[in-house]
Amino acid sequence: MTSESSGWNSAVAFADRAIERLSSLGIPSSGSGIELLSKRELFTDPLVARQVSMGGFCRLIPTADGWCAVHLPREDDLDLLPAWVGIEMKSTEIPWDALESALSLRSTGDLVGVAQELGLAVAAVPSGDDQQLIDRGTTNVARPWIQRSVGTRRSGMTLNDA
Repeated sequence: MTSESSGWNSAVAFADRAIERLSSLGIPSSGSGIELLSKRELFTDPLVARQVSMGGFCRLIPTADGWCAVHLPREDDLDLLPAWVGIEMKSTEIPWDALESALSLRSTGDLVGVAQELGLAVAAVPSGDDQQLIDRGTTNVARPWIQRSVGTRRSGMTLNDA
C-alpha cells in the first residue's frame, strides 16, 4: 500500500495509538504503526488481501448465490476436493483458481452442506440482511464482530478497569 491508499493514513494512526496504549500497559512493542502494517503487507497481495487470510489457507470465494469461506489448512483437505467439487489434484498446492471456477457454478447451501459432511472447514458468508447479524448489531462490514459496551455509565467501570 502507499500513503495515497484509501484509509492508509487512518490505519497507521490507529496502529500508532494501539502501540502507545499497549506500551502504557507495560506490553512491549517494536516499531511504529507504519512498520507494523507494512510487515503484514509483505505477506499479502494488497489487491486480494480482504479475501485471503493472513496464512493464505482461507479465502472468501463467490458462489452462484453468495459467498463461501473456504479454509483448507490440512494436507488431508486437498484429498477431499475431488469428492467435494470434482477437482482433481495434480500437485500439493491448493488449486484456488479451479475452486473459484467450480464454486461459482454452485449454490452456497449445497457447497457448505457437502463440505461439512466431508469434514472440510467451509461456511457460508452471511449477507447484510441476515437476521442473526441484525439482532446482534454486527451488520457493519468494517466491524463484523459483536459490538457491545464494556461496563455502564452507572457502574463506573471502564475498559481500563477490566
